[in-house]
Amino acid sequence: MHKSAHSEVLLTGWRSVTPDEYVITAQWPRAHSFYSPDAGHHDPLLLAESVRQAIPLLSHVAYDVPFGHRQTNSTHRAQLRADINHPILFDHPVDHAPGMLLLEAVRQAAYASAFPRRGVLTDMEMQFFRYAELNSPCWIETTALPDRTAAPDGRRLPVRVVARQNGEEVFTATAAITTMAPVPQRVFSAP
Repeated sequence: MHKSAHSEVLLTGWRSVTPDEYVITAQWPRAHSFYSPDAGHHDPLLLAESVRQAIPLLSHVAYDVPFGHRQTNSTHRAQLRADINHPILFDHPVDHAPGMLLLEAVRQAAYASAFPRRGVLTDMEMQFFRYAELNSPCWIETTALPDRTAAPDGRRLPVRVVARQNGEEVFTATAAITTMAPVPQRVFSAP
């Protein structure tokens, strides 16, 4: 599940039906500080979080994927969000995303890619091609990379980050997180 707080784990058990078919049970809270009910209905993001928790659960317990293992061929995509009232990133009026906002996007993408491991941003290299305009969606795409430094401890987690807007690259970047210590993992056993 890759959750630090036990109270945030929604899954309660799992069992195998066939070699590649599983039943996973979950219990959703009646009230939650983030996934709030609306008009008496559960927040639909509880379903998304349950599915998200099921993927690492089955990866580890059903398919023997080691803890901390990262797939290097998947690309994650998120839309750049900008709080134009941010007192530091937007300390004066601009018509484009400030460069520091884009660096922050790379940093957050690198940390998200390293999850559940925690660490420190130790490397970042960027090449800018154009401004990221505030009036059009800008997509941040992150791909985990193999560590070409061949660090024997596997603590360096490099990523490639690309920002695209209107079909054109805004910037490309490589960044790396160097992990400090693994996050404790919890594994459910079959009932």
